[in-house]
Amino acid sequence: MSGENIEQEALFAEALRAYQARDFARARELCDALLARDADSARAWTLKGLTRIEERRFDEAAELLDRGTRLDPHPGMLLNLANCHVKLGRLEEAVRAAQQALDLDPQLFGAQICLATAWHGLGRYEEALAVLEKARALRPRDHWTYVRRGATLAELGRLDEAERVLALSATLEGGAPLYGLARFNEDFFAGLETRSEGGIPSPEGVLTLESGSADYVVLACCDQVYFQRYGANFVHAYRQVATETSLLHLHIVDPAPGLAGTVRNLAQHVGLGRIALTTERAPLGDGVGAGARKTYYSCARFLQMPHFLARYRRPIVCLDIDAVLEASPATIVQFARGADVALSRREPRLGPWVDVCAGMVAAEPTDAGLRYFELVRNFILHFKEQDALHWHLDQVALYCVALMMDEYLGNLRVAWIPPELQASAWQIGHGFDFCLESERFTRHNVPGFSPAST
Repeated sequence: MSGENIEQEALFAEALRAYQARDFARARELCDALLARDADSARAWTLKGLTRIEERRFDEAAELLDRGTRLDPHPGMLLNLANCHVKLGRLEEAVRAAQQALDLDPQLFGAQICLATAWHGLGRYEEALAVLEKARALRPRDHWTYVRRGATLAELGRLDEAERVLALSATLEGGAPLYGLARFNEDFFAGLETRSEGGIPSPEGVLTLESGSADYVVLACCDQVYFQRYGANFVHAYRQVATETSLLHLHIVDPAPGLAGTVRNLAQHVGLGRIALTTERAPLGDGVGAGARKTYYSCARFLQMPHFLARYRRPIVCLDIDAVLEASPATIVQFARGADVALSRREPRLGPWVDVCAGMVAAEPTDAGLRYFELVRNFILHFKEQDALHWHLDQVALYCVALMMDEYLGNLRVAWIPPELQASAWQIGHGFDFCLESERFTRHNVPGFSPAST
């Protein structure tokens, strides 16, 4: 081996160690040094791509992995590329990359699952099921085969079978309890219709600043920690685009002392004259883990939604607080008019736990709208009482209740919020902390209130 090759091997080994130590910036720096010596180093391009996957920057990861796999079409790296394309909604590209990986290695189980996922997202459900049969032949007890099969069966309307398959997936090796939360059967639905709302703390009103009645309400709910991180920017962005006849309602779980004064001062600082603040203490014991507590915080808005709908008798637009409003929420209200509920369908459609995005929901004060959110509340309560507060429970509830109401009652009018309207709120989202550095977020920093500006 020449001296140059020895140095390149040393550089890559050091880059790999940095990657394994999760020092991704250092790993990329070393890969760049390697690429300066050899621009056709496939492993340097792909390792850079892997660092971007870890940082959830899937667009950059896809570009880097595409460069690397063109130089060396390794099946595993092609699978990583296909998964990036799925994350980005580029399903045709995902099919091509996954199929290329399978052409090189027909036994690559992950590529079969990715290919089935892409076919599902494209609405080609029979192709997805056919690929899953091949995957099941390879690994008969792997939970992913059953997760994907259950999601596809639900889209085909084979609800009883879908529920059984998803429940089974949660019991298999590597299975996650989340996938076993989906419920579609009529007996379960009947139980939701008859159960009480016991166990939900009544919201405590601690601040109201308003003059006159509002045409609609924008509701944001979170815990104290999330409010400290995102609340000021959310309120400032809302103030820039909301109409004068809207009311912002903040509902904070497990608030800190002095929260009412903080919110009052924040509203005055940004010039917001209509705001309401309610709080609650999460009804969870000391032994409840951080994951379950976080899930409760994400579900609290839907546990309280029936109360707020009955209180205001106005349309309510419910948004994640880790979002930046870039257009008036009045456009969402106008879109939902004539429906009972407006839901955000995530594209591509991949399964009951992600297909309905909880970050943007509009509720109309109709009988069916109120009933929908009562049933969503009851769905969440059912699993809370079983100590099954798993992440995405809120989205599973929104999806399953809409489907069951359509199946068993047929009286729910759902308006599906189009992507261009969903884009009116720029969603940062769980796990995308790098977005906090974006100008789209920082331009709404409030001195003295936003963490980045204090």
